[in-house]
Amino acid sequence: MKLDINHKKIFGKVTNTWRLKNILLKNEWTNQEVKVEIKKYMEVNKDDNTTTQSLWDAAKAVIRRKYIAIQAFLKKEERSQIHNLTLCPKEVVKEEQIKPKTSRRQEIIKTRAEINAIEPKTQHRLMKLEAGYLKELTKLINH
Repeated sequence: MKLDINHKKIFGKVTNTWRLKNILLKNEWTNQEVKVEIKKYMEVNKDDNTTTQSLWDAAKAVIRRKYIAIQAFLKKEERSQIHNLTLCPKEVVKEEQIKPKTSRRQEIIKTRAEINAIEPKTQHRLMKLEAGYLKELTKLINH
């Protein structure tokens, strides 16, 4: 067994906490993925010697890990979708400037509408996050 002591550790509040989003709990695909992961975990850990409490604690860690992975996957997909949608209009606008067509104009309008549909969701999440931080900050200041 080896013990490493890090003297250069920065003390203070850790900001990389993870919170479970209710949207993930309502998503059927996410729930199916977690159920499969729980079944795999229970099949692997069918040991009579383990206590219920240790089994439950480990199961919570497995569930949390799965939700974090799914949340990261969905966030990455959203970012790539926005990136792809923003690249498409730039190319189409260049073509439109060279040789105008009504079909290209409709394509530009459609893609911008898709981008505008995705971005408010992200902005709304950021506003909720900022509001939560401000709420916590006012609690700390008042106490």
